[in-house]
Amino acid sequence: MFWTGLQKEGSAIKWAKIRKKKGAISIEQLKTLPLTNDVKQLYFTKDKREETSITVISGLETPHLLLRELHFKIQEKKKIIQLIPFQIETELPYPPEESIVALQLFPKKETKETNVSLFAAKASSLQEHIDSWSDLGVESDEVSCIPVALARFTRQFLPNLQKGLLLHIGSNTSTAVFLVGDRIVFSHVFPLTLDTFSTLEKEQM
Repeated sequence: MFWTGLQKEGSAIKWAKIRKKKGAISIEQLKTLPLTNDVKQLYFTKDKREETSITVISGLETPHLLLRELHFKIQEKKKIIQLIPFQIETELPYPPEESIVALQLFPKKETKETNVSLFAAKASSLQEHIDSWSDLGVESDEVSCIPVALARFTRQFLPNLQKGLLLHIGSNTSTAVFLVGDRIVFSHVFPLTLDTFSTLEKEQM
């Protein structure tokens, strides 16, 4: 099984090919290419068996993502999901009916309570994201985002890390994620780039 991860950063595309074989996950290839390249060729291979098992995942830009932490004094998943629509009315800066929401539930057995990480984006932002890739000839099977990708990378390759601040430095913006166990507690995007570090280095010379 293969995954292709695609992320647009300014005038470039970040590309990753991930492989899962016998339960083990490995990063097969990493590339950075200009947007002018034929993107579709990145996720087709000469091996027909690979072609049929490749899942294409694109990354929603972090500024379009909203993360909220919710707390419930119950553990029943069905009841929590029923309560979510009433909770998000006060948590989102736009009408709930205009949003796309994903949840992660973290039950606490000792207290019979549940922490919930709520990820939300405007439906229009998600559609614009899908359309922008479609214009490049790419049809995403799934849409993820940088905070979730950072969390999954950490869990896979740093399994013993219980708590940490993760930083992704991009060409236009950077994303900071605070991770506690499997839970993303905090996510923030800010205008820090590789060029920022280059400028600081030159000023100190």
